[in-house]
Amino acid sequence: MASSYLAQLGPQAAPLGSTSAFLSRALFRAFVRLARRVPAETPLAIRELVDPSRWGHPGAWSRWEGESERTLRMLLPHLPVGQPSSAVFTRDSLIVVAKENFAHPLDRGQRARERSAARHGASFLSQQAMHARRPTDDDDDQRQRLDYALTALRVLSSQLSLAERTCRSGGTETNGIVVETAVAPHHDHGGRGEELFSKSSPSSSGDQSGDPGVFRYCYRVRVENHGSSSVRLVGRSWIFKGADGSVASCVPRWGKGVVGMEPVLEPGDVYEYYSGSTIPTREGVMEGALLFLGPSDVPERLAKLRLPTQDEMSTGNVNIPGTGTFEVQVDSLILKP
Repeated sequence: MASSYLAQLGPQAAPLGSTSAFLSRALFRAFVRLARRVPAETPLAIRELVDPSRWGHPGAWSRWEGESERTLRMLLPHLPVGQPSSAVFTRDSLIVVAKENFAHPLDRGQRARERSAARHGASFLSQQAMHARRPTDDDDDQRQRLDYALTALRVLSSQLSLAERTCRSGGTETNGIVVETAVAPHHDHGGRGEELFSKSSPSSSGDQSGDPGVFRYCYRVRVENHGSSSVRLVGRSWIFKGADGSVASCVPRWGKGVVGMEPVLEPGDVYEYYSGSTIPTREGVMEGALLFLGPSDVPERLAKLRLPTQDEMSTGNVNIPGTGTFEVQVDSLILKP
């Protein structure tokens, strides 16, 4: 199947008979093989990778559009401006768009614009991508093609790994609130790279022992309000288990707010925060839920809704008359290096 796509690349891919042409085609074959790992029933959503350095920092407001554009442009640098409308691909659509990118004629200044985009943010690249494209000399063309192909392979591999560590929960049955949780190991960068976890910093459960037998994981929680009313995020509950099923740490129902905040999400808002924990084994499981107050057509009214008391919340029952609360259950996520 991959050979049929290669046949369509045509002579623009690189000068026939050259080493670069051979490498470009080999890298495209590798890209297609990797793209076939996208599950047929689950499209691949392009997202920024989990950034463990944000663990311990305040939460942040995000955007619906453009937030993954820089990653998307690294994966598919020749996408037309404004396309696709969402950074979500099925297995087949990803292969088709990749074929078009690998065969796309290059232009002078593309690399300089990408460096500027990395410095100034993805929006800069969008503004500059409409500039007329002019062919480069053959040697530079070949070098850039190889750079693009290698970068695309690296980005696709990391996106597939991120997808395996991500789950989405909620929707119409939770007042339009969707919670996306992604997890990644927190690694030590002192010489052995991903083979060694960081073990010295405190976890969210308060462990400051620096026990060499614990392994740290960082997670990102992204809350999207697809509904028509405002809600306030007021509580959370997390359980972290080791490979043997024993509870390593937890935030009992219901820990107040998230990272010290109780953000109000109006329709269309996106809020995300980072945190983490430790487990005594290299692999484990995390699961939990978020507690919301609302919904309300007027955000200011959220302050007047009664929160459950600690005794009421300790029962785990959030459907208490007069409290206006609801929860979004987060599916279990596998913790693994």
